[in-house]
Amino acid sequence: MASVEKFKLKDAPRLLSHCNRTQKNQGSHIDKNRSYLNFDLASGRHPGQTDYQFAKSRVNRDDVTMMKRNDVKAVCSWAISLPEELCHEELRDDGSGFFVPNNERECRDFFQYAYDFFKEKHGEDNIISANVHMDENKPHMHFIFTPIVEDKKDGHLKVCAKEALQGCYGAKMQIDIQDYISKRMGKELHMVRKETVDYERNIKELKKKTLNQQYAQLSREINKVQEELQRKKASLNIVMKASDAASIHINTSSSNGYTVMKDSDWEYIQSQLKLTLALKAERQAVLAEMRELENGNVSRENDKLKDAMFEIKKELNQLKKENEKMKMFMKNTEMQPGICVMDMFRASEKETARKEELQRMMNMYCMERER
Repeated sequence: MASVEKFKLKDAPRLLSHCNRTQKNQGSHIDKNRSYLNFDLASGRHPGQTDYQFAKSRVNRDDVTMMKRNDVKAVCSWAISLPEELCHEELRDDGSGFFVPNNERECRDFFQYAYDFFKEKHGEDNIISANVHMDENKPHMHFIFTPIVEDKKDGHLKVCAKEALQGCYGAKMQIDIQDYISKRMGKELHMVRKETVDYERNIKELKKKTLNQQYAQLSREINKVQEELQRKKASLNIVMKASDAASIHINTSSSNGYTVMKDSDWEYIQSQLKLTLALKAERQAVLAEMRELENGNVSRENDKLKDAMFEIKKELNQLKKENEKMKMFMKNTEMQPGICVMDMFRASEKETARKEELQRMMNMYCMERER
């Protein structure tokens, strides 16, 4: 029903020449035979100046502040059409249709009341023009104005389209325009359905509900991660104690200058090393999850998680040190000439893998025999 646009000052001449019909190429959509029916409700506001000259002088006044940027919007335009209930369609000789008012007086009153509404909204001093076009498909008015407002901080005037058009978008503004004109015309107009306002409100409530659900879901995930961290921290403490050099009690004896170790002690070292490596990989996975959570929009929860991450990193560094101690012990302890504990561990791993492969091949062979 009514729409508003913002323009840079350099783009204003083309807009204004279209509105006052001074452009050279008017376009095929304009019926020049009806252009004499057009009128300007703001006629005579700035005698001796063109619309563009007035707009330029208005925003460049000494008591008006305008930012020195090329993208500043210095001119705004409302476009409002005559509602279909106040007009009817007629056909031209070429078969194309156009709308004409049911009543000329009623048409002029509609646009006058719309003009009054925008004048109260944006200030009479800001009005550049208010051209009503009767020579296009449907009668409509272009209400052009400069978006000059009072600065809330110091009370000075400034050019600010954002503040001038605050609250001008959405169904509520359309309802306000409709109610204003309907009241003054003494008849109920139906330019926009009032159910649209409820629709917009429902959309906002739905967005709010969705955001709340997403926040609740993130909170549950964070709590779950924190519980998992606590569980793994407890496991880590147990492993660190078990892998501490002071807590490793391995009975060894020397034979021919080499260390002899019981089978049970060797199995213990193997299990501890495997557990250490597994927990190291598990810690890295947890830290990766923490980094993903850190990138989310839950800054308050992330602060807590950052502290937990810091503690885990400290524990991981400690674990690495203990792991290095274990490796050094295994490298420096020779079980046979030229063979250290680490070599035997790796050989044991290879032997286990070889036995598993043999077992797999044997199982496949048995299955083929059964067939």
